[in-house]
Formats: sequence, structure tokens, C-alpha cells
Amino acid sequence: MGGMELKSEKNAQLDAGVTYKNAISETSLNLFASKVSDFILLRYAGAVSAFNTDAFLAGGELSSEWLLGEFVRLGGGVSYTYGQNLKETNGLKKGDALPKIAPLAFRFLAGVEKKAWFLRAQVYANAAQHRYKEGYGNVVGKDLGRSDAFWTFGVSGGYKFEKYQILLSAENLNNALYSYQNSKNGVPMEMANYDIPATQRIYEPGRNFWIKIKAEF
Repeated sequence: MGGMELKSEKNAQLDAGVTYKNAISETSLNLFASKVSDFILLRYAGAVSAFNTDAFLAGGELSSEWLLGEFVRLGGGVSYTYGQNLKETNGLKKGDALPKIAPLAFRFLAGVEKKAWFLRAQVYANAAQHRYKEGYGNVVGKDLGRSDAFWTFGVSGGYKFEKYQILLSAENLNNALYSYQNSKNGVPMEMANYDIPATQRIYEPGRNFWIKIKAEF
């Protein structure tokens, strides 16, 4: 409802970034600040309605990788986005959190690599998201409330020989039960066979393993 009356979004955004790189390391920092007029949101209350508001978003990402002793690689990163509603409309108050905004996220990796093979371990973590607006969202889905913090640990490796390549991976070895704050809602038609209603979070796979073999002809 209300989709035909929507105004076009107008975004005024400032981006800034810096990268430092040498023979053994690369570090980058990227920042942004954005004021969006007529920001489009959906309200999931009975019949879904669409409306315009004004919004402020800001955030950034810091990442870095190092190569030690020519074959040991270390890396890490952190990213964060802040979103705030700037207009009182459709049940939203000025200063409310914007829905569907990812929380603070971290990653760390360590591994060894050569020209023909690599081994790598990675930790990925999300902080809990306390800034949400339940019942509001976008065409992908809606905020379902606070999301819990989680972390996962995985290992992977690969080997290349002439025209053949094999990749092995073990993901979420700690078997964490988690879902992302901005994950999609269940779609009734597609999820009917799995008994997942459209109002429930879609959780990511638990401990899982996969292998991939590639060949060139």
C-alpha cells in the first residue's frame, strides 16, 4: 500500500578513504556519511505499506593484511554502520534506529600459502544488534527484534596442479546457531515445505564441509 505515491530517494553522501601498501602489507580505511531525503521504508503491520522518510547513515571499514616470511599471511578487519531516522512519520519518531542495519562485525584470518597451495583459518564475529525498529524494513525483509552476537571459526585449503585445482573447506566448526540481523525473511511459497513462516529468522548452516574440484580443458 502507498507504493504509487512514493517519492524518489535523494542521497547526499561524502566518502573518504585511504590505502597504505608496501611489499609485505596493505591497510585500508574507508568512511562514509549520508543524508537521504525521502528514504523508502516498508511498514509490516497487517497490509504492508510503503512510505518516505528522511534518514542519516554513517559508517566505515578498516582492513589490513600482512605477509610474513614470504608465506605466512595474517589479516583482519572491522566494519560498522549507523542508521537513524530523521522524521516523525508512520509510527516512526525522530531519532529512531533505521531497520535492517548490520551491526559491528569483525574478521580475522591466518594462514600459510605458496604458489601451488594454501591453508587458512578464519574467525568471523558479529556483535549483538541493539539498534532496530521491529515491524519496519524494506522489500527484502523486516526487523524482527534484537539479534544476538555470534562468532564462527572455519578452515580451508587448496592445491593447484597444472590444470587441476582442489578446494576444501570446513565452516562453522564451533557449530554456532546464528542468523544475520539483515537476513531475508522466509518466503511463504518457497519455505512452505520447510515449515518456516515468513515472520521467522532464517538461520545459517551449522557445522558444514565442502569440496570443490576444478579442471580446465
